[in-house]
Amino acid sequence: MAGSMKLREWRVGKGYAQGETGALIGVSGVTVSRYETGGRIPEHDVMVQIATVTNGAVTPNDFYDLPSPPMPAAREREIA
Repeated sequence: MAGSMKLREWRVGKGYAQGETGALIGVSGVTVSRYETGGRIPEHDVMVQIATVTNGAVTPNDFYDLPSPPMPAAREREIA
């Protein structure tokens, strides 16, 4: 599913070093490290670049620890 992957997972899966990933998205390798550890959230333009470079595998929501949205009641009845 697109948009359900953290930047580190994507980077490691591709075999990229932090510096290589940084070059792709326009930041330093140190900044990529900060993104991956949660020490920094990418600015809007970098978020767009990350989503573009990862072909939508990593999205802005992947930088926030948001709970999954509840399933709509109608969908719950379909599954039951």
